[in-house]
Amino acid sequence: MYDLIIIGAGPAGSTSGYVASLLGLKTLIIDFQEFPRFKPCGGGLTIKSLKLLESLDINIDNIVERYCRKVYLITHSGVYKLVSSEPIITTISREIFDKYLLQHALDQGVEFMLDKIVSIECRGDEVIARGLRNIYRAKVLIGADGAFSITAKSLGNRVCMKDCAIAYMSYVEDSYIDYAILDFTRIKYGYAWIFPKRNSLNVGVGSLRRENYTKVLINYINELNLKSRFIRGYPLPIKPRKIIAYKNIILTGDAAGFVDPTTGEGIFNAMYSGLIAALCSYKALKLNTKPSSLYLELIKPLVRNLRLGMYLALGLYINDIQLLSRYFNYSIFSNTNLTLNIVGGKISYVNVIKRIVKLRGILKQVKSLVLKMVK
Repeated sequence: MYDLIIIGAGPAGSTSGYVASLLGLKTLIIDFQEFPRFKPCGGGLTIKSLKLLESLDINIDNIVERYCRKVYLITHSGVYKLVSSEPIITTISREIFDKYLLQHALDQGVEFMLDKIVSIECRGDEVIARGLRNIYRAKVLIGADGAFSITAKSLGNRVCMKDCAIAYMSYVEDSYIDYAILDFTRIKYGYAWIFPKRNSLNVGVGSLRRENYTKVLINYINELNLKSRFIRGYPLPIKPRKIIAYKNIILTGDAAGFVDPTTGEGIFNAMYSGLIAALCSYKALKLNTKPSSLYLELIKPLVRNLRLGMYLALGLYINDIQLLSRYFNYSIFSNTNLTLNIVGGKISYVNVIKRIVKLRGILKQVKSLVLKMVK
């Protein structure tokens, strides 16, 4: 029996396995695909993602495709340029990046099994995962198995497209640029992106509204006078699950619904939740307790931020992009310092909203009025 079984070898699962093995836990990662494997994704890492990797002593310099220190934001009110001395967006190939993270886990002694898990259950002090090839037992199980997670289903969560945004991406012919583009005029409730890679461009569209945007992406690529190699659609689970952890089962990354609804960023949240899950598993096994309560406490700020992000996303895409920038020639993106911190992942949404509406000043006014009424 293992100390820890991790279902899924993406960024969440590999980060969990890497940290757990460093802590001395006997760990098994199970995935139904061989690595490297194709993964549809924009492949953009924010500043906080790089800092998290650095804190884990994982250097990705040799697999980075492009460092983008300039990002252009296109709105109906104009084009805004973000410039930074450090990369705002760092692009990678998900096939290479995911394999790289998994290899770090394997180098630390994590075992890997190729199998498709079909059911998971808690039985006493152990978790039993049944696959098509074998049955696996562990003291703790971490679900890192993506948007349609079997682990999430086993906890009683609804797992369906209703809780997902949708994105479509394509690799197009090589056209060298050293900056990224986010275009908010191409699609409602979302944006189009252009991320430069080593020998190609990653072009895509993503929206909170669930529709087939294949034609939208094709038209966008044609307008750029580029040629698409292929187009792939993929879900973005933007709502944290109702049940994120229970007893000795923990959900991380996309399996937990940890994708930012405003930016569509998921890689940082996957790695971060994977790290927290591994630490909680280690602590629980040492104390002979269940890891769920500790994980729920430590992951609470991330969950709160993502839920708040949904309200911010709706305000941004409906009020700012569709109303203010289109008809009143104004956009929040005109505040380039604030925008740079948002795009770079340097600021929480609590602070974003405080800055936008000057909440502190409003609270002082309310407090003053209340005191006058009391007097």
